[in-house]
Amino acid sequence: MSAENLEVSERIVQAFNDGDVEAVLAEMHPDVEFIPRRAPVQGAFRGHEGIREFFADNAESFDVFHVTQEEVRDHGDHIVGVGTLRVRGKGSGAEAVVPTAVVLTFAQGKVVRFEEFGERARALEAAGLAE
Repeated sequence: MSAENLEVSERIVQAFNDGDVEAVLAEMHPDVEFIPRRAPVQGAFRGHEGIREFFADNAESFDVFHVTQEEVRDHGDHIVGVGTLRVRGKGSGAEAVVPTAVVLTFAQGKVVRFEEFGERARALEAAGLAE
């Protein structure tokens, strides 16, 4: 596993959990494409401005947005992270813990594409690691 890419993925998870958009941006290419699970409704987020928009939306919607990464797999320029996402809605207080799986695609040490999948198998397939 690329130690450098693994370290980047760990820093991204920590930055998401801390709500630290600048730390996330430090790991992202300026033209990054971020495709969260909610993209079919809202669309993808593009570039650093899109990442900022995603964080702003989360701050408006959630009191808690916490990622736990339980499995990490490397496949060349891709890192697959599998775990859970825990959220608590602002105002409603409703909590949910849902499975999540992401594929980070790297170029020159930066994330150029970040795609979230609801299922481990779909993420592994997207990264060319289908079991």
